[in-house]
Amino acid sequence: MPRIDSTSGMNAALHSRRVLVAIALPILILVVGTLGYWIIEDWPLAESLYMTVITISTVGYGELHQVSGAGRVFTMALILASLGTMGYSITAIAGFLLEGEFQRMLKGRRMDKRITDMRDHVVVCGLGRTGRSVVSELLAQHQTCVVVDRNDDLRERLAKAELDVPCIQGDATDDSVLRNAGIDRAKGLVTVLENDRDNVFVVLTARELSPSITIISRLDDAHNEPKLRAAGANQVVSPNRIGGLRMATLMTHRESAHVSEVLMRAGSALEVGEIPVLADGPLANKRIAELKLGTRHAVQVIGIRCFDGSHEFGPTGERRFKVGEVLLILGEQAKVDPFSVWALAGQQP
Repeated sequence: MPRIDSTSGMNAALHSRRVLVAIALPILILVVGTLGYWIIEDWPLAESLYMTVITISTVGYGELHQVSGAGRVFTMALILASLGTMGYSITAIAGFLLEGEFQRMLKGRRMDKRITDMRDHVVVCGLGRTGRSVVSELLAQHQTCVVVDRNDDLRERLAKAELDVPCIQGDATDDSVLRNAGIDRAKGLVTVLENDRDNVFVVLTARELSPSITIISRLDDAHNEPKLRAAGANQVVSPNRIGGLRMATLMTHRESAHVSEVLMRAGSALEVGEIPVLADGPLANKRIAELKLGTRHAVQVIGIRCFDGSHEFGPTGERRFKVGEVLLILGEQAKVDPFSVWALAGQQP
């Protein structure tokens, strides 16, 4: 798998090459020195290697044999070459360890492994203000995710925001970057880049790489919504429009806005579940009133998605559930989950 972080990955590769060169050069000096004494002085290879080691290490041991004139010239050249080589090697290896590049490489490999093992995660493209909010909410809902952003300080910004998620530094419009993020194994993608043009490219790329993935895109200019939907976005969200609606609601419908605020602050305590009505399930052809969902299961039916995709909100107690419809259930997570098991499996929670 290619390195995940494009810029830091190139830096890591550069440091790795330097370390390899730093290791290879002393070995090369040993080989050249050994062969040199073997050829020039006609010594055995073992004695030639020994002479090379004591020469380049400058330990001051005496010569094994009388060295010829050519041998002395070769020895001086070997000493000068080894001084520069060993100095470079020691500096490169010490820098690699002391500057933390080794630790960063290990952390990068652990992150690679973490992303490789992910399934049914969400890829979040962009770590601006909106992106941080998306990631924070996904984590609050125990949803695994991967962040993609082109900025060099991506990891630092995630750490500052206290968001423990794997990340990829790169261009989200690049096929290889999305592949590294596991787009083929992800269940969804959220693109919240700064402009609609980049979001359109991300949506097009993601839809091509994973035709069945759910894609949600940020929208800045309302005129670009048709383009994003045509590119393959399942949902398009305008933070500016939502913020405007929220402020207007606070001004004109203060009480209802207060209730919405309470529901939002409830966070993970409340959950809206989607329960399909199965032919052999306990909901099929039953009236809401006779099921007594509020008293038996502590959940409420707030809406029904009909066959044609339309929604019916606030159904009456006489409304009868039809096979194939999807119920929208509101309740505490501790109640919604067992109710879903009962509704889908027909087992009393």
